[in-house]
Amino acid sequence: MRPMAIVLGFLAALLLECTSSDPLELDGSTQTQDTIGKAADVKLQKKKDLAHPDHKVTLPPDQSTVAPPDTGVPDVDLPELDDPKRLSLPFECSGTALSASEVIEHVADGNGGFWVGSDWNWQGKIELIVLRDYRRLCNPTTGCDAWSLTTGLTQTEIRPAVVVDSAKATHLYQYSASNPAQLLTSKSFSTADFQMNLYNKANDPSSIVRYKIRITRSSTSTGCFSMAAKTASWPSTSNPSWTVQSVVVGVATFAAPTPRQTYPKPSGSYTCSGTPASDAQIKAAFPPARSSSPSATRASRAGR
Repeated sequence: MRPMAIVLGFLAALLLECTSSDPLELDGSTQTQDTIGKAADVKLQKKKDLAHPDHKVTLPPDQSTVAPPDTGVPDVDLPELDDPKRLSLPFECSGTALSASEVIEHVADGNGGFWVGSDWNWQGKIELIVLRDYRRLCNPTTGCDAWSLTTGLTQTEIRPAVVVDSAKATHLYQYSASNPAQLLTSKSFSTADFQMNLYNKANDPSSIVRYKIRITRSSTSTGCFSMAAKTASWPSTSNPSWTVQSVVVGVATFAAPTPRQTYPKPSGSYTCSGTPASDAQIKAAFPPARSSSPSATRASRAGR
C-alpha cells in the first residue's frame, strides 16, 4: 500500500500544477467561429439589459492628430506571435482578419467606436476583457495532456476600445480599467491582425506585455476580438523533466454590422413664411437693456 500511496501522491502534485474547477471555456480542439457567434447572443442581450450611457465611445472630432501615450517599450513585433504553429492560435479568433473598412461597419450610427469586453466590472458599467490562463502538463515521452483553465490567480483586466477617426482610420485604444477616462496607449491598424504593447496594470511600465490582436467575423457576422500573449513554459516543480505550458488569452464578441440608416427629419415646419421683419420691428421686441429676446426671433419668423 505504501508504494501505491507514493504514486498517488506524486500524481496529485502534478495535477495541482495544471487543474481547474471550471470547464474549459474555449477548448482549442473544438472552438469554432460559429460557436463564438452563437454564444455571443446571450452576452449581447446582457449588454442591452445593462446598457449605460457611458458604454458609448465618445471622441473628439478628430483623433488622427492626437499622439498616443508613449509606453516607453519599443513597438517591435515578436516572431513567436506571428508563428502559424503558435500554441495560442486555436484559442484566438479564427477566420480572415477584418480590414479597416470592415471594422468600421461594426461601429453604430453616430458613434466613434465601440468597447470590447467579455466581462463587466463590479458596478456593471464598464466592459472589460479578463485574461484567461490555460495550462497543460507535458511529458517528454507521452506528450501533453488536455488544456485546462487555471483558477485562483490574480485576474488581469484589459479595457480596449476600437475607434475610428474623421479620416476613416481605425485604432485600438486601451483605457484604464480603474480610471475610465484615462487613455493608456493606442495603435493604428489597417488590417485587424497585428501586435501591440498593452498594460497588464495601469501606469506600470513593468507590466507591459506584447499581445497578438485579431478581429474577425463569424458566419453569423458577429464580431470576434482576441488577444494572446507569447506562450510560456517552465519545468514542473514536481518533476523537472516534465514541462508546464501556459497560454494567456482573452476573447470577446461584439455586435454584427447593421445597415446605415437615413433618418428622416422630425415632423414640423422648417421654412419661414410671411414678410421679413424690419430692423425696427426686431429692435422693438427687445426688452430695455437686453441684448437678446425670444420674442425677437418669433417676430422675425412671423414677419411682424
